[in-house]
Amino acid sequence: MELFADLILRLLNATNETVAKASLNALPERYRRYIEREFPRANYSDLQAWTNALGHSAVPTIQAVIWNGVLLEERDLALQTRQAERVRAVLEKILTLQERTQASALKAIKAMLELKAWMGSTIPRKPDPT
Repeated sequence: MELFADLILRLLNATNETVAKASLNALPERYRRYIEREFPRANYSDLQAWTNALGHSAVPTIQAVIWNGVLLEERDLALQTRQAERVRAVLEKILTLQERTQASALKAIKAMLELKAWMGSTIPRKPDPT
């Protein structure tokens, strides 16, 4: 953001066409194209008139766009944070249910093994035919 502000200041304070063009070309493409489309240099008699027009109209518009973009990014970040918290809560519930299910399954297996051991000890076995 600081670099962007420096480029805008260089553009607005340009004393010759070369500095103005270099500053304009260094801006992010979306802002450069906006300036070129809405404030073509050819429409102004001299560099001073063009930079005055940029300072009065283009720069405030660009600042508003950037500010809104920052607000949207912050709002998006807050939304993503809330969504991440919800996902984390759902995953914790799933993990808890899986742990309970696994514990129940292990308990059932243990009961079946105990039953098998008990049945093996109480049921007489057939003698080996050997």
